[in-house]
Amino acid sequence: MAEGRYSSTSDYARDLVRRDQDYAQKRAALQAAIDAGLASGVSERDPFEYLNELRGRLRSADAA
Repeated sequence: MAEGRYSSTSDYARDLVRRDQDYAQKRAALQAAIDAGLASGVSERDPFEYLNELRGRLRSADAA
């Protein structure tokens, strides 16, 4: 408040609550992605082959 960013302590508190909610939503989305990845099991694909395939797709997209 001393820097003039907030007009009152309640504005500051609302901003803190809003930021906390945003953080909680992002954390929940990240945790859901991690859980989905863990539940998907282990891939039989060679990771280097997969990376080369992705690089090829990126090069094709860049050329287009």
